[in-house]
Amino acid sequence: MHGIGSDSALRPYQGPVYHYTSSQGLLGIVTSGQLRASEASSLNDLAEITLGWRAIRRWLAKQPGSPAVKFLRRRRGDRQHQVFVLSGTTVGDDANQWRLYADSGRGYVIELDGAVPLGVVSLDPGVSVKRGLRFGRVTEFVNVVPWYHVIYEYGDLDRAMTALVAYTELVIASIQAIHDSDAQERAAEVLDEQTQDELAMIAHLSKAGGFVGEKEVRAVASFMWFGKHVGYRAGAYGIAGHVHLVRTTGAGGMQRVVPPPVIDRASTAGFIHPVPVASVRLGPLVHKGNKETVRAFLRAYGLGPIPVKRSKVPLR
Repeated sequence: MHGIGSDSALRPYQGPVYHYTSSQGLLGIVTSGQLRASEASSLNDLAEITLGWRAIRRWLAKQPGSPAVKFLRRRRGDRQHQVFVLSGTTVGDDANQWRLYADSGRGYVIELDGAVPLGVVSLDPGVSVKRGLRFGRVTEFVNVVPWYHVIYEYGDLDRAMTALVAYTELVIASIQAIHDSDAQERAAEVLDEQTQDELAMIAHLSKAGGFVGEKEVRAVASFMWFGKHVGYRAGAYGIAGHVHLVRTTGAGGMQRVVPPPVIDRASTAGFIHPVPVASVRLGPLVHKGNKETVRAFLRAYGLGPIPVKRSKVPLR
């Protein structure tokens, strides 16, 4: 449903995704085979939590009170604690992002294949991940939206919301034409969940225009029910939740959580690493001799064939 309508400003992205990180971050991602998506409330800029929802509420308040607008006004933006964001960028060698997100240039950039779908790893050893989708418990489901471009301009939010209102109008009309009350109620529940997810998507892809130079893309995971799949750590703004993401065979959208990956260093023949790493780039302040060490490290964890590059940014 994401990016409803041909005029929606929600733009999916399947190209190279660059994730700036520290030495510790690179070590953790490769050895664990997992990417970490952070709780929305722990993002570096705390204003990001409310900016999108505030913009949506203001936009809806200015619209004529059609049935769809009234319906969307009743959707509450209070589920931020259930939304987790993994950030990347379409720029693979950027001086400002080296400084901000990669240990002041002493870190690395991991290039991810943005076309590979991602799933959430369960932290519950008793979860029924081997059972079919039909028989899973509700706490085993998560909505995972693959990479989308971040929204920086009000005009983009306007187009996304206009497309959502148009879709909602059509669905409300179709629901009203249903004569069976039970079927009508079920259809209304589906629309309620769809629109809540879409509003959350728009809100969590919104960022202040001053950051447009970062050319950010995001993958978003959201839970209806937490279950036991969320980890916690100390963050800059207090205790923060996170979920772990790995490559999966399914498409984006509602899916089952998956078991933790197993990485056996003793046998990498035919091994596909759980993180879709396409290349690694050394930061501007990382010694050039580190390139061979990084190659050996990646090879030890089944990522031998991927390129290892050096930054061309003259950072000082």
